[in-house]
Amino acid sequence: NATTSADNNGDILHLFVDEAGDPTLFEGRRGKPLVGSPGCSRYFILGKLEVIDPAALAHKLTTLRMEMLNDPYFAGVESFRPERKKTAHAFHAKDDLPEVRYRVFSLLRAEGTALRFHAVVCDKSALLEREEAKRAADQTYRYQPNALYDSLVRSLFSKFHRLADRYELCVARRGHK
Repeated sequence: NATTSADNNGDILHLFVDEAGDPTLFEGRRGKPLVGSPGCSRYFILGKLEVIDPAALAHKLTTLRMEMLNDPYFAGVESFRPERKKTAHAFHAKDDLPEVRYRVFSLLRAEGTALRFHAVVCDKSALLEREEAKRAADQTYRYQPNALYDSLVRSLFSKFHRLADRYELCVARRGHK
């Protein structure tokens, strides 16, 4: 069913944007390629999640987090210590234990059509080849990770979303940007 509660609420589309991986390709002033080295992601992914009722979903996630905080199974887990501002504060896949990720993904899966997810994926190996060719053709050229991010945002929003009267967009902070 493509209709949403947003359709009954002035047609507001609630979108949440976040990335996985890192758009960095080169290290240091000499620009040594990082792709393929340990710790460097092979892909950079930018995704958007359409949520019909963000307040209801936030309540469910908060309830789940509170259940887990009170569960003795997680009592000694570092990320559950409030002063660490990790899982005790908010879920984040890179900080969470596999058991926590499983519970969060189960909750999200149970939402069914109340959530829609789309992503664009950049193969950093292919991007590295293109960027090195540009550098070879123009010695003054420098790769800009923000340009990749901007390009992926354009691609992500160019298709696969409903038209709405108003958009409420929440974009995760990338580093200090």
